[in-house]
Amino acid sequence: MRTQQKNHIMHLRNTMAYCLFCFFGAIMLATPRLNAADLDNDGLDDAWETANGYSTLLYTHIVYVDAVNGDDVTGDGGTAATALKSLGAALALNFTAGDENVILAAPGTYSGAANRELDFNGMDIWLRASGGAAQTIIDLEGAGRLLALTHGETLSSRLDGFTVRNGYKASCGTAVHLSGASLTIRDCVFEDNRSGRKVEYDYGEWIETWWEDADSTAAVFAEDAPVRITGTVFRRNASSETMSGG
Repeated sequence: MRTQQKNHIMHLRNTMAYCLFCFFGAIMLATPRLNAADLDNDGLDDAWETANGYSTLLYTHIVYVDAVNGDDVTGDGGTAATALKSLGAALALNFTAGDENVILAAPGTYSGAANRELDFNGMDIWLRASGGAAQTIIDLEGAGRLLALTHGETLSSRLDGFTVRNGYKASCGTAVHLSGASLTIRDCVFEDNRSGRKVEYDYGEWIETWWEDADSTAAVFAEDAPVRITGTVFRRNASSETMSGG
């Protein structure tokens, strides 16, 4: 009889222990471990960041831009649904040094003053096209260049996946100007960026035609800091000057 009672008591203890294990085990499974899938605490799952080429060790701050559906007045750039319309509006936001600062541009054509003569102001910014160069065009409309970086930006600054066309500048970079600053350019197309303008001088008895406004020009100009260019195509970029330049 005592043996049966003892076995019964042991069975009850084992049953209680098993129930407690299941109970607390369920609590542990239902509560994610701190930073288990988000090592940099940026609210983005590490697996998603890895799959999309972002760092899992740096806080990734993504600003969304959409030339078709975005709005610089009502949008805040925090999500694709509240995207800004222009790259310039995105760059006007506050970024934190040391973060992975990304401006993610949806497919479309970006043109107008808010999409040219841009400056990172010393921050390392990643301008990234979500649809690639075939679908994401920056048309500078012959009115200036895209970027001028002169404040010590590093190779962590990137231009990634855009077609940049129709830039115009008389000197030192018809699309991108880098002086004492670096940039990584990847999977881009630079086309029809140029310097030089055709002018005519009418002397009454004869007319002289000259090409002016071109000095030390190329689509991408860099000095005093490294630039890294990969997977990028340059086509129909030109610099025209009668006397000098090119």
